[in-house]
Amino acid sequence: MEERTKHFFPYDCLKGPMWRQIRGLGLAYSYTMQVDPDSGMIFFVLSQSSDLVKGYEESLAIVNSHLNGTSKFESELFESATSGLVFETIERVKTVANTTGESRKAYYSNTDMTFTQELLKKISQVTNADLDRVGEKYLKPLFDCSVSKCAVCCHPNKVDEIVKGFQQISRDLTKLSSLEDELLTKY
Repeated sequence: MEERTKHFFPYDCLKGPMWRQIRGLGLAYSYTMQVDPDSGMIFFVLSQSSDLVKGYEESLAIVNSHLNGTSKFESELFESATSGLVFETIERVKTVANTTGESRKAYYSNTDMTFTQELLKKISQVTNADLDRVGEKYLKPLFDCSVSKCAVCCHPNKVDEIVKGFQQISRDLTKLSSLEDELLTKY
């Protein structure tokens, strides 16, 4: 999935709000927000978490504080995130083999071959207002129980604690005894 994903800058960039308030506080070692264009799905992932519930709550607070105007992205962070996304985009076409792969994807998805160049132009034109608009439409629903799904994989000793913690923040989880459980097909 990594090759096709786009990250939600500047939320999850190095030294951004997620880095400072989730990794910096030791709530989770790894975090990311990604979109998979092929499936049309957006993912928020916390992994290697010392306190999953607090990490989730902090993530929600970060997104909400930016959407309600309490917090704004610093210009240096915004520029850093933009540069990182430009670099990531260029990395996908830096070799002949990569460019060939991108060409094949463009052919099969009926996308113009200038897609990467156009994307690079658009990245440099993103504004804080764009982030607010996109955040409201796509990020806020990630934490809305009525429209999003939440899955947790953890050590069996942590299951009850995590389920209880998520219930306290109005996120009900269904415990599955194993991945082979027939309930899994419902989700």
